[in-house]
Amino acid sequence: MEISYCDFLETMKVHAPSLVSLKYIGPAIKAPFEKVPLLSELFIGGYYVDYFIFNAHKHWSYSQNLKKLKLEVSSELSKKCCEVPNEHPRLCNLEELELDITLEEDDGICIFAFLTVCFPRLSKLIILIDFCERQFLATSNMIDQMRHQLKESRRADCAAQEATIFCHKCLEEVKFVGFLGCSSDYNLALHLLRIAPSLKKMILNSQGDSNSMFLLEKKMLRKFVEQLNANLPPGAGLLTYGPGFITKIDGSKCI
Repeated sequence: MEISYCDFLETMKVHAPSLVSLKYIGPAIKAPFEKVPLLSELFIGGYYVDYFIFNAHKHWSYSQNLKKLKLEVSSELSKKCCEVPNEHPRLCNLEELELDITLEEDDGICIFAFLTVCFPRLSKLIILIDFCERQFLATSNMIDQMRHQLKESRRADCAAQEATIFCHKCLEEVKFVGFLGCSSDYNLALHLLRIAPSLKKMILNSQGDSNSMFLLEKKMLRKFVEQLNANLPPGAGLLTYGPGFITKIDGSKCI
């Protein structure tokens, strides 16, 4: 079932006892999916993602049985996500999480690691990244704006890493699509390696949105891959695909 881009929707109730999969992209209306006991796959986008993340306890009735979840995160929301929510219920049945994130260059995304804390049985994490150019106000102090935004972004990213230091015992596979070796994706990848000793495979695919390729620096990308390879848990493999990589890697050693 799909309900998308109904921007003026104000209220809705879904009563579907046999519904298994649902896609909803739209405004943050009050939890409309209350009577869906068999719902196991959910894809949400638009302003409802904000409501789902920061008011998660209001969604417990229909999210507790989810096995697969996809969140489409806008650049506005990725900026708002600068502090780990104080309370977030655990979804103990969730096995696969996909994050489709749009962000500006060097915006921190380690904040999203807190979701792995909330999903203790998560075994597969997919992160799709679409970078857009950083926007500044057209004023004489654009350099000061840039420095301030980068400073705040790095501060928030460091705080997010400190707030999500734990040991995830089930996460086995992490895949990045649109990995360009920026501080944003590299810091999250490194943090996930540190908190997931159970990891068996990390996949880095640099072939993302064509509009993001202006950020690709092959030398820096390869340097970051070497550092990630050096921090792999015992027995884990690193696979790389796409522009910027010397070759396709098919084992535990990255060259």
